[in-house]
Amino acid sequence: MSILEKFSDWFQKRDHEIMESHVKKDKEALQKALAEMEEERRQLSQYLYRLEKIIEKEEQITGKKAAPPEKPIEKPEDFDKWLFLTEDQFKAIWEKKVEERSEADREFIETELPRVLTEKNRLESHLHRLLEIMAKTRLLIDDLNEQMCRDLSGGHSIAQVAQALVDRFGHELKEEYHIGRDDIRNFLEAHFGIDKNASRELFSLLEELPILNYRLDLPENVKENPLAYFAPDPELAHIDALEVAEALYGVWEIRA
Repeated sequence: MSILEKFSDWFQKRDHEIMESHVKKDKEALQKALAEMEEERRQLSQYLYRLEKIIEKEEQITGKKAAPPEKPIEKPEDFDKWLFLTEDQFKAIWEKKVEERSEADREFIETELPRVLTEKNRLESHLHRLLEIMAKTRLLIDDLNEQMCRDLSGGHSIAQVAQALVDRFGHELKEEYHIGRDDIRNFLEAHFGIDKNASRELFSLLEELPILNYRLDLPENVKENPLAYFAPDPELAHIDALEVAEALYGVWEIRA
């Protein structure tokens, strides 16, 4: 089975998994799948960076464009090892002047540079499809979030809940974290006629989206000075390791 067929199998399996999780309303499974794909995206991006560096460096030195082989080259069984060894060999060659390259050097470049270009093209294709399925996963998560919001708020959409918060508090609520949290939850309970359990779940959802975001504006000298620990209990103030000072106030940002 070729590497393209293997990726096709992976793609179809992943697509089936996220669709199944959506039907089961398993948002946690969708979020886990998205996190795994984000790590795969990061790794693919790093591979592409390294492959491009080899191609562009060699083209810069010789002024010649790398040509892909006539037939696709399958990914080596151990891609990491292959790429590491290939990078090492090219670095050794780049230490020489072009006219000082040996016959073995030229044979290596003629064989491996096309392979590098082929791998680059393949990974670009895989990355494109990976981004596609990641976008679909986000849409499925958004759909579950919308339904969750309606269930918790008595039929109101995320946009409607967010607008209600803006109408009441504006786009910013300047308060300590816990006080602002309590104010917002109390409003949600009163405005939508829901209980404390629903307001807690709804608040958590709004933070996750994030419709609600708590922002602390740190002082300008924070780069030169350590942060102070603000003891929540005055009785702990005698502990030398704790530095008790006036609590910092922040801002609850409300995005609608």
